[in-house]
Amino acid sequence: MSPFLSFHATAKRRPGLLFVLGTLLGAAALSAQTPTDHPATHPTPSPMKTFVLIFRQNPARERTPAQNQQLGAEMPAWVQRQNHDGRNFDPRILARENEHVGAEKDAGIPPGSWPVSALLFIEARDLADATRVAESHPALKFGVSVEVRPRAAPVRPAPQPAGATTP
Repeated sequence: MSPFLSFHATAKRRPGLLFVLGTLLGAAALSAQTPTDHPATHPTPSPMKTFVLIFRQNPARERTPAQNQQLGAEMPAWVQRQNHDGRNFDPRILARENEHVGAEKDAGIPPGSWPVSALLFIEARDLADATRVAESHPALKFGVSVEVRPRAAPVRPAPQPAGATTP
């Protein structure tokens, strides 16, 4: 089954998933557009860093079809504002099915409570800037929680001295 058909079948059962995918893919399409302003008219912006917006949908507040339509209507303007501010988007939609392992499972936290529904990687100047982007997201009015996290550099193992053996 193609990924589109698989998504379409899932979307019929979960209309919120359809909204999230459409929203984030729309963001990616708009972020690919290049601004037409002349660079000399704008001051040099500070370097951008990568952040991730982690979207969680409150399971007790499923959106109605009318709310999904309203949110879909508000998203293009939100994306255009972010794009105008020089942000690039890299959306990742997550399937609803999941498994929990580790401490969360052992601590008795109910699996699937406020599940992560999407990740949106964005560029922002700093954590405060990325938080402002998240605070302006239209989905917050419809039972969505957004966590903002900076991307960290991967941890690299310390170099081993020549001739050393690992245990």
